[in-house]
Amino acid sequence: MSGEKFFKRVVANGVIAVVIFGIMALAFAPQAINAATRTNTGAYHRGNSSLGGVAIIFAVDGGSEYVRASLDILDGVDAKATFFVKGTWIERNEELFEQIAEAGHTIGNHGFFGRDHRQLSGQQSREEMLTASNLIERILGDPPVLFLPPLGAINRSVTDTASTIGMNTIMWTHDTVDFRSGDLRIGRIRAGDFVLMHPVSGMPELLKEILGSLAARNLAALTVCEMI
Repeated sequence: MSGEKFFKRVVANGVIAVVIFGIMALAFAPQAINAATRTNTGAYHRGNSSLGGVAIIFAVDGGSEYVRASLDILDGVDAKATFFVKGTWIERNEELFEQIAEAGHTIGNHGFFGRDHRQLSGQQSREEMLTASNLIERILGDPPVLFLPPLGAINRSVTDTASTIGMNTIMWTHDTVDFRSGDLRIGRIRAGDFVLMHPVSGMPELLKEILGSLAARNLAALTVCEMI
């Protein structure tokens, strides 16, 4: 084979390879865009957007009256949420805790004492997670599979520790602690987002507005487990 023919064949093969690669990239691009995404710590902060839903997540370590209000609001529109509950709160509010689960919402681990797990040794972190998980399992019959770090304090070690006991670590896309009633940022919530809420004054009204905004845009309120 002459040098010129060899060169033409190499070029032709290269063009074919580029075309094949392009077709594959187009075929797989939607899945990559829509898939649940993790931070560099390994925690999920968004879910699969192709499901057309948003996960409302509650970090519960107080505010029992607002937890009750949120259950009534969610039930009124047949919406589901994910409640990450601190162990000490469960001990003080076991009946209400059971009501959350009985309403069909997902229960997640929010630590036992709510300490910053970055400041704990690996063993201490594991023990606190397990203490909370064991309490949840004793009451509900199944251990949680999701962990929301107290204070949002996270690093790779925390995520890895949660993984060793069968839990995915969850963070959030939006924290509504900065939102106010009528806040235009509610309109920025998109399919796949995780929206963090806190059982504090003003939360029930804000929850109603968020659920109304989702309904107006045909977005469902799903649990985190449904979205990852």
